[in-house]
Amino acid sequence: MHAYALGDGHTLNLNPQEQKALERLQHQLSNIAQRLLDVGVAADPRAPAPTKNAFKVIESLITDAALWFLSVDPKKLAKDHDMVQQPLVRQDMLRRIHSVTLAEAKLIQNAVCTSRQLWRELCTLAESPDFNPDAARHPQVYDDVRMRIYPWINTINRALESRLMSEQGSSAPQAAEAAEPAKSTTPLTPPARPARPAPARPPALAKPQATPPPQTPPKPQTPPKPQATPKPQAPQRPPRATPQQAALVAQAALEIRTLHEWRGLGGEIVPHVIVTLPGWPTGCSLHIRNMQGAMLDEFGPPLADGKAPVTLLLNAGEGHYSAHINGQRVPVPAGGDCFYRAILVSMSSADRTAFLESVGADPTEPYAAESLAKLREATSGQLAAAPARFGPLLELMQAAEGEPGR
Repeated sequence: MHAYALGDGHTLNLNPQEQKALERLQHQLSNIAQRLLDVGVAADPRAPAPTKNAFKVIESLITDAALWFLSVDPKKLAKDHDMVQQPLVRQDMLRRIHSVTLAEAKLIQNAVCTSRQLWRELCTLAESPDFNPDAARHPQVYDDVRMRIYPWINTINRALESRLMSEQGSSAPQAAEAAEPAKSTTPLTPPARPARPAPARPPALAKPQATPPPQTPPKPQTPPKPQATPKPQAPQRPPRATPQQAALVAQAALEIRTLHEWRGLGGEIVPHVIVTLPGWPTGCSLHIRNMQGAMLDEFGPPLADGKAPVTLLLNAGEGHYSAHINGQRVPVPAGGDCFYRAILVSMSSADRTAFLESVGADPTEPYAAESLAKLREATSGQLAAAPARFGPLLELMQAAEGEPGR
């Protein structure tokens, strides 16, 4: 057996087979760190030669990301609409990033954050074919995991940007880092202050029994212990959107709300948002196929038995949607609102009426400009109300290369 002391005081015991698997993973992660380092060096050939410290930081970062990636439960992610389950950046890692030199910070940023190579490297660790970054179509679990990795990368990137923007010299942060422990130990000395209860000596001098009564009032002060209950509420809070995510959400929401606007992030995110509207048909998913009928994407709740999906056909070259009913293509007018028109045309009459009524539109005029404006406004509001949910996905879309506009 191989024993490892964990940071929480526990001991992890591995049998020989598990130990070999761990060593194999460590070897893989070391190779990934080296490849990322090479990417960072290639991004700026004029930069100083990479240091051992830069490699170690990259290796630690990839290890943290990989351990989360390999341990995540896809079924739990599918139900995690508030994006609570995300890889976290350790505080000691943030302090370590702040201590690197400016040249090291730039190298790490190029290697881990701006190259987009990290996600591809993580996918090589997965045994499932679902994590093929070059596949023509990706399953939901691929996007679920990827959109949670990007906020982690963004946190690292912000820490590196902060380091690069600092006016301190390359050695100053290290000196400050070294000084921190000394500062943190001094507050530990005040525990001598409990000696102040030595005023209990006067009670010894004041032999009268009048002193015991003051000791009884403190007893009622024990009930404040229930104040510890707020603590569990903190982990239950969904993560807040970063300023960058909030800005992207505001931008996309404006684009969705604008009649005839179909380009930009708003056009990319809208299929993800519209299916979350309260009035979206229960048990009905949204399918998007290419003009030959091959499935491109699927959004919304799982399809219920006996329920037909809302199906759209996308002409990627023109960025134009058509409705698809009973296997037949049903054209809709162009003009920037084809996605919303195609959605309404593809719905059953009953679903369309209920859906339009839920957004305050007139079901007797489903394709009028006023109805489309109401639908756009409701979808925009749904997006704006959930920046923590959709912000990471928008960051992912902004970072992705070669994404077709919708």
